[in-house]
Amino acid sequence: MRLLGRLTALVLILLLSWPIAKSYLLASFEWFGESTDNQRPDLPDEADQETVFWLDSERWIRFRLTDNASTLRILAHLQLLPEQADTEENPLYGFAYRLLDASGEEIHSSEHYFRAAVLPPRTLDDGREFPARFYDDSNRVASAGENLFFRLGEAESAVALEIRAVNKPVPENRVGVQVSYEETRQREDASRLWPRLAPETRQRLLRSHAYPPHLVSSSEIENALMSRWMPLGPEGVSGADFLSDYLYTLEVPPPPPKGANDVLPSGLYADQSHWVTVPIHEQGNYRIEIEPVDTGVTDFTVNVGHQRNADLEVWQS
Repeated sequence: MRLLGRLTALVLILLLSWPIAKSYLLASFEWFGESTDNQRPDLPDEADQETVFWLDSERWIRFRLTDNASTLRILAHLQLLPEQADTEENPLYGFAYRLLDASGEEIHSSEHYFRAAVLPPRTLDDGREFPARFYDDSNRVASAGENLFFRLGEAESAVALEIRAVNKPVPENRVGVQVSYEETRQREDASRLWPRLAPETRQRLLRSHAYPPHLVSSSEIENALMSRWMPLGPEGVSGADFLSDYLYTLEVPPPPPKGANDVLPSGLYADQSHWVTVPIHEQGNYRIEIEPVDTGVTDFTVNVGHQRNADLEVWQS
């Protein structure tokens, strides 16, 4: 009976304190979650959502560094007005940053400036045309991202990074940043991670590679998995100490240059530096049609190689 009474009292305390605890829990997890409030109703499936932090010209935003951070990356862009994006001029913007040690002393400081260029729109599979980078607010335009890399080997005692905006073209513009640090895995840990990745994750991880994922060597896969960029969030309370927003980027290739279809025929293109790789799933007879892009060329040589999965030996002719 005594145990039952204690359990009953505990339940009553939890019920009475839940409204207060709920507000604290929601505030704690708000930054990590991906709220759908105020999102654009026409948001395409190809859009990747990221959090961007807006810089102030008058005060610094502080990012606390982790102990294992060796390289920092600051990805910056400018939020433009529509009339600025419609002009040929690329406005100048920038940010100042400084590294601090545990006592708050400045170790290193600098300023960086960029030109705000707007990327061409992308065409989705459903035929809609969408900006390459955009916000929930369609009345604002996002410029292309500019990277700044900084190795902390020259400032080993740094424990914090502070950033503020400089040289905004007009007061209505905002400078947004995303700060991340490079995390390195052991090679054996990277090799064990690959089988657990989803197919779309593998495709995204190796999207800059010349070959599809199933043709990439194990050592190159391990190299790609050994390092990754981990995001850093600013210190303080969102809305009071800093402002943030959602930035969307489209994983859609840019359109071909104007008139490209009139110059180059359809097909895969190879030159002395780039091989064309075609996976063959079954044994049998295949026909390969090879022709020069320049119709005036009649004499040329092509190297053809065949690699078997059984022994990975390459046969060339």
